[in-house]
Amino acid sequence: MKVLIALLMVFGAVAGAKAQVAPEGITPRKLSISGTLTYSARYSQMANFYNGSNGQQASISGDFGYSTTSERAPFAITIGAGDSWTISGATYNSGPYETLSVSQGIVGEHGSLQLSDSLGYHQGSPVTGFTGETGSGQPISQPNPPTDASILTLNTTMINNDATAEYSYKFSGFTTVSAGGAWNVLRYLNGNGLDTDSLSANLAWTRRLDARDSLVARYAFSQYSYPDASIAIDINTPTAGWQRTWTRTVSSSVSVGPQWVNSSGSGLASSATINPALIQVPSSSGVSASASVSDKTRFGQASLAYDHGVMGGGGYTYGGEMDDVTGSFSRQFGRQIGSQTTMELTGGYRRTDSLDSLEGNYITKYGSAQITRSLGRQFSVFAGYTGSVQSSSTQVSANVLNGLWQVVSFGIGFTPPQIHLRH
Repeated sequence: MKVLIALLMVFGAVAGAKAQVAPEGITPRKLSISGTLTYSARYSQMANFYNGSNGQQASISGDFGYSTTSERAPFAITIGAGDSWTISGATYNSGPYETLSVSQGIVGEHGSLQLSDSLGYHQGSPVTGFTGETGSGQPISQPNPPTDASILTLNTTMINNDATAEYSYKFSGFTTVSAGGAWNVLRYLNGNGLDTDSLSANLAWTRRLDARDSLVARYAFSQYSYPDASIAIDINTPTAGWQRTWTRTVSSSVSVGPQWVNSSGSGLASSATINPALIQVPSSSGVSASASVSDKTRFGQASLAYDHGVMGGGGYTYGGEMDDVTGSFSRQFGRQIGSQTTMELTGGYRRTDSLDSLEGNYITKYGSAQITRSLGRQFSVFAGYTGSVQSSSTQVSANVLNGLWQVVSFGIGFTPPQIHLRH
């Protein structure tokens, strides 16, 4: 895992230097560092409310980001990290956390390669923002890092690593073919979750019909396995989709297709905590579907997405059929950089039905709101609220969220202007 990240960083630096020889006149021995550097730091205090128990926490966190300006070999790295501790009352997800995301692109005349790796260390399932940490004060309307821990937990130490590679080749101005693969590892370090490995591969064909419309045909194969059980789940999914650009700011996509699930082996039901039962995941067929729409106007940015299909099980079931709806909205008020106010809203609904008859289903809902007010060009204050509620039709382990968890937070942040490096 660490070796992969190191190789990506080294490969990105070398490829970036080589790609810029012609346009920027840099000798092969000279490494270009042209790019944009960002960093920030925050302190926040939180009040937690869950099933009649309250707690007070404090958190300190920071972010670091760097991206190159190279058009032929774009490279980006983002790091988010922090630590939280209990001031009084009950403890919820306290402790250190880190999220690292690295991406490297190689762009040619007709083809391009994109490599990425995301690594996360958390004290509970990620909820909102880049690191997924509730109440830290980071922007909440941006996407979470990839994770298979879709069933929410409290006070559970986990590591999630997701590596992807995608290559696309443009045969003409109308036809593009792409192929890719991914590898994901989910580990519960204190043993109170279901460790999961996954591999996937995909092949896609995109045909542009006109300036606004494109058709997409895609085939995907995924395999989920569980190190502590002899179960493997194979999923085959061919889909057909349509992409549409309605205006300069509004775009949408939709895809649908059949899905076949094949399994082998057996294991112990992960949610049967008192008398574990031997289970088998039956083979089945179903439907995979997804749809999304996004809008970026002077009034703000909004997005809405829906996904349906079979996934790995969220860390507590051997596979699961999932319905997932997520949405976000953000708007900035004021034109003066030193006195702007940003409002962010995000939320989601998720239902996970286990593939066997013993492990039941999980229903998860969450919503978060945050307001950030600039105090000059470097400092800001923020206040936020997050509510997460989860229920299950079966008995769950103690660390799985079972009820309503609310977090009220406020704090101060330090975000200096971007640093533009030129060399």
